[in-house]
Amino acid sequence: MVGLEAILKLVASLPLLVSIVLYNIEWRKYRDELLLFLQFAWSSLYLIVFIDGLSVVFQSEFLFRAKVIPVFPLMLFLEISMSKIMTDRINSVRIAVAASLAVFNIYTAFIPENVDSLIYSNGETSLRAVGSFRTSFLMMTGWISLTYLYYGIMLYKNTSGDLKKYALGNLVGIFMYTVVAFLIYAFHLNWIIPGVQIIPMGLGVLVSSYFITKRPELLYSMPFKMQSLMIIQKSSGNMIYSYDWSQNDVNPIHIASLLESISLFGENTMGMGRINLISFENGMILLRPLLNTGFYIVVICSSYSPSLARGLERFSQQVIDDYQKSLLKGGEQLNAGLLNRANYVHYSEFIKSSFPYIPTVDVN
Repeated sequence: MVGLEAILKLVASLPLLVSIVLYNIEWRKYRDELLLFLQFAWSSLYLIVFIDGLSVVFQSEFLFRAKVIPVFPLMLFLEISMSKIMTDRINSVRIAVAASLAVFNIYTAFIPENVDSLIYSNGETSLRAVGSFRTSFLMMTGWISLTYLYYGIMLYKNTSGDLKKYALGNLVGIFMYTVVAFLIYAFHLNWIIPGVQIIPMGLGVLVSSYFITKRPELLYSMPFKMQSLMIIQKSSGNMIYSYDWSQNDVNPIHIASLLESISLFGENTMGMGRINLISFENGMILLRPLLNTGFYIVVICSSYSPSLARGLERFSQQVIDDYQKSLLKGGEQLNAGLLNRANYVHYSEFIKSSFPYIPTVDVN
């Protein structure tokens, strides 16, 4: 007869399955790598919980031990995701620590004396981790709990406006699947109530996944913040297109004059070559030439990151391709600039597809 623990573990795996589907649906829109990493992480956790449930159904010691094998990809993808969410770069030291904890947990799971039988007060029989197996599991889950709780708090602190309530929902989910689940396991409550630790874990992941997939911009609210993007004509210094995330009304004349002065000084006077970046205490200006067009892109942002570079490269290529098509038709579409509403909307669509998870400004 299938007992309460088996039912709870198998049923609690369903929210994890729903979370995987939510991430997959969102990932298919833009093939965003962060959504893919999180999808892989929760797929690994789903396997762990599902195999754990099967071990109870079949009273299989082998399955109880083998359930920890997916722990390695779980730790790997969670750590990669967290590193990229925090800094948009992979932290090799943290990944090495996480991988070591996972390998240690897998090793201790297959030590014969580290698995013991368990009889609940209702008469159900099960298995439990003891000795170094239990210790390694506590170390690993403690690492995940502290890491993700910190990341959730930092995301909440670094968001504003409408995004903040989604960051709060994500933080609540993280608290459920890390702190609550960890405390239940640490204080042996799962030895008293069959399968109880799986409930906050499954529901917490589902809550977090729901809020992230509703507003994936959350994942990119920390590495960099976009303020403005402009296309400027090199020969005249005229700004023929701009897109503003911050709504700070950046004066194009000031920007063009600044860039022209620095370019003349660096390229002509000092022989330093083309200017690529101007760094300030709390931000920077990036310059990227649009090859064979006579225009260049100016980006005002908080900091540089690989995701920003990829988005900028995508946008640049789309504008270059569009410009070349315009020339073949005998037109000068870029020169029309903001005077043509259709062109503004046209290039704004390029912005949204190149930077899909950066908050955008609606065109009125």
